[in-house]
Amino acid sequence: MPVKFAISSGALSLALLLFGHGNPCLAETTPDTSYIYFDNTQYLAASSNVVPMSWSTLEAAFASPNRSDIASFTGLDWTKPYPGSPLPGFTAHLRIADEVRFPPAVTDENVSTNVAALNFGIPSSIRKENGLPRSMHSSWYVCQHYYISTLPDPTSDIAHDCSFLPSQCQKDLIASLTQNWGAFKSNPDSNTMCSGWALDTITESCQSTLGRVKADILGFEASDLGDEDAARSFAVDEVGRLSWMVGTNFNDPGNQTSYAAAYNRTYIVATVFGYNSGYTGSVKPVVELACLRGQWGTTQATSSSSSSSTPPDSSSVISTTSSASAISGSSTAVSSATRASSSSLITDFQQNYYFHCIALLHYALHSHGLDSACICTHVQSAAAAVAAPTQLLCETSEDKRYARARNARLIMSNEVPDMPTDDVKPYCFWHPDTAKEETYRLLATRYPDMAYSVGRACAVAGYDGLYHELDILPEISIAEEARESSAANAGSKAIYEHIMKQPICYAVLNDYTRFVHHQNPRSPAFMNGDTAVRSTLDVTVTPRDVPDWCDTRHFFDIAEDYHVAEVTTHKYFFTSQGTLPPEHVELLYSPLPSHLPTIIKDPLIVMAAYEGNLDRYVRLRRPCMVEQEHGAVLRGIYHNTTFAKWWSLQGDKCDFDIRAATLARFIMVNDLSHITETDPHPEDDSDEIPGMIWWPLIPAERTLKALAKRRPDMHLQVAMACIAGNYKKLWDELAPEPCYQLYNQASLKRDPSVRNHFVDYLERRASELGSDVKRFRAVCENLAHDWCLNATRLDKEPTSCWLPSEISIPGPSGFPDTDNVYGSPDQTNLAGEDSNWELYICSSEEVRAKIPASRSEIRLYDSDDE
Repeated sequence: MPVKFAISSGALSLALLLFGHGNPCLAETTPDTSYIYFDNTQYLAASSNVVPMSWSTLEAAFASPNRSDIASFTGLDWTKPYPGSPLPGFTAHLRIADEVRFPPAVTDENVSTNVAALNFGIPSSIRKENGLPRSMHSSWYVCQHYYISTLPDPTSDIAHDCSFLPSQCQKDLIASLTQNWGAFKSNPDSNTMCSGWALDTITESCQSTLGRVKADILGFEASDLGDEDAARSFAVDEVGRLSWMVGTNFNDPGNQTSYAAAYNRTYIVATVFGYNSGYTGSVKPVVELACLRGQWGTTQATSSSSSSSTPPDSSSVISTTSSASAISGSSTAVSSATRASSSSLITDFQQNYYFHCIALLHYALHSHGLDSACICTHVQSAAAAVAAPTQLLCETSEDKRYARARNARLIMSNEVPDMPTDDVKPYCFWHPDTAKEETYRLLATRYPDMAYSVGRACAVAGYDGLYHELDILPEISIAEEARESSAANAGSKAIYEHIMKQPICYAVLNDYTRFVHHQNPRSPAFMNGDTAVRSTLDVTVTPRDVPDWCDTRHFFDIAEDYHVAEVTTHKYFFTSQGTLPPEHVELLYSPLPSHLPTIIKDPLIVMAAYEGNLDRYVRLRRPCMVEQEHGAVLRGIYHNTTFAKWWSLQGDKCDFDIRAATLARFIMVNDLSHITETDPHPEDDSDEIPGMIWWPLIPAERTLKALAKRRPDMHLQVAMACIAGNYKKLWDELAPEPCYQLYNQASLKRDPSVRNHFVDYLERRASELGSDVKRFRAVCENLAHDWCLNATRLDKEPTSCWLPSEISIPGPSGFPDTDNVYGSPDQTNLAGEDSNWELYICSSEEVRAKIPASRSEIRLYDSDDE
């Protein structure tokens, strides 16, 4: 899905974006522009998760919300001096509007999102007649902390006072929101009394109930309520242009997933009634909790489209189980245990409607009740079809996955089905079971075009006799599959050894695309870790363990069941291939063999990208990027010209930040041939303009002078490069206006007594303007200026003395580096604290042996004898 819009990097709550609280970059908004969080991602309040929306479109949608919920609580009377007195009648109000279209500024696709808005209401006694709040006493400061969780059961009633949270969780959460009250007020980058930051992870005692959710924060004081727009946003119970809102990603019209995503979320709002700076008393802030969820029984969604676009109620979901169980009309018996297991899986999917049909596919493949998979007619109307007590044959379904699933199950049950068209022929029919050799022989006889898939099944089952009868080319995925099974199966070993004796191998089967290249197979081909061997098909996750931000599509899905099952065997399977075994670590620093061993190769991909090792990267990479690869690619481009050149030639495969990184590298080696007066366009393609252009190399002064003349919109970057290169003459010619980025770059972490030409200039110019250079805002006219702010830090790739016990790609729970210098929220630093692979590679086995088995890392040099 092409996205046209990006705001910034790092942690930037909607409050900072809309009101500029403590943020050096104050985004401007137009009267018809509002902002929402794009989706409930792991890092909700990251600015990369913020998109613009048409306020008029939102206003019309929320005129009649599809779902709502409201929680009342007792707060404090802030019109009186702190601490005031208890006052009932405060409210937190959740409203959800379905299928709100994105503006052209975001995408031209016909997609929409379901938007949830949270508003704060106040008692009538502190409201004016026009509904706005009465004046707040200056001794008050109020903070609201927002959390979104998908763990609580969405089919149960929500306790508005959050009493369902464990008592220790409530106690610790309240403490965490008050214990550092006012500690950040003196920080010029925050200027808030709130006890925490956006993107703070919720206290540990709450994580078993809510997950590792992260906060967003709104804070306001008396001066904020003096502004009518801000007052309406903070203290009027109505959805406004500046309200706090969150969407459900891009969704096709009528998509059941988006309804479930919006309605199944539990929203926790913690309101802290606290004191402002200057208060000298001893009364601590008071925290009130409110929990909300879009109730299934409230306002029914209305739609001008077909009934399939209306989200199902909970009763229709519950009927899924009984329907799936009742429809098993196959002549093949189903064991009660198998039926109960699969039925419970389908019931478990009540909490995520996207998985309804995936559950049915899994049910078809793993049970012998073959026709039980044939109750969905189309992904877009899956829930409606499941709810209907109607059995539809797979052959009539518009989505042929169900026909393929049923046919795969028939084959594994030793029945060769009629498959009149290619789109009903399964790619994989050797998992979870293998058929008899005679069944596969009959299948290859009736469908000769399936010979290579049959050969793959032979490699799994060890049918070396049938494999030789097929007379097929020595195919590399069959070799990998046979090698995987050879330890336990002599026939598989014979197939593997036969293929390895051949002078050349071919790649006929493509597990990424599930396509069989009969006509023009690639050769020579080598075992490269590109085969979904049978053991990987046993790696599964339950719907509860699939994160909201994940699209659930692993790069391998040869069984077309998305690896979803009743049991989670690998929680981060969708984002990472896990840990590199110790016996394969040497492949990080040794030449790669022609045939890779059976290996988890994702760490090799990340390291190759990180180092900008073009040959290794091109060989190892997958069709889609793995976890941490994108940040590693940006780092590799910045440090290697050949890597940058190769990426610059990839055309549409380059994201905007990859192009910006390539341009930055080219500028650093004094090439300006790829950047013109209008390319990247200063407005339409502003996100392709590079930020940091002075590290790890500094361009020549004459290059920067030419760049400043060609691109006036890059004067800030040129001025910052002048500081890095000590180019005083060009600096004086530019005569830049003081700003936050330049002063940070010029002063860095130097001793204040050490003067330099650039600091003197900035302070003198600020004095001429009647201001203090330390109080200047950052220039924030485009995304590159934000990256410039990040790149002012002295240590751009901090190292760490923490030695990890293994080479492992950080999972999605790892906190991202929000000060990435390379132009993306995710800075991959393999010498840093989160994943210190470089230290692991360099360390000796004796040092690694000091890490206790119970620990994942140790810190070196804590004692003098190390």
